[in-house]
Amino acid sequence: MGKKVVKAGGKIGKIVGKEGGKYVGREIAGKKGAKVGGEIGGIVGEVAGEAIAREAPKIYKRMKTRQTQGGVIASMKKGGHIRRTGLYRLHKGEYVLPLKKVRALQRQL
Repeated sequence: MGKKVVKAGGKIGKIVGKEGGKYVGREIAGKKGAKVGGEIGGIVGEVAGEAIAREAPKIYKRMKTRQTQGGVIASMKKGGHIRRTGLYRLHKGEYVLPLKKVRALQRQL
């Protein structure tokens, strides 16, 4: 992963962490807590952001197997039974029913 991307992940993490830390610190200890919380949150956020940016390609690569294209197993264009756990492409307006609901509907038929 490029150093620029990792550094950018760190910057984003720092911003998010700092704001979150300020909020939590303010809730716990008022104005002084907000300052300390922001500083701690910024440091933690920066480290976490860099780590996430560094690991993202590895995680994506693990998701993408030889049997899948782009991580998606199939587009269930015509519906039907899902034979395997994995990622599926869903479109706006489509519904997914949990197995318990499907079985309840089948019993009613």
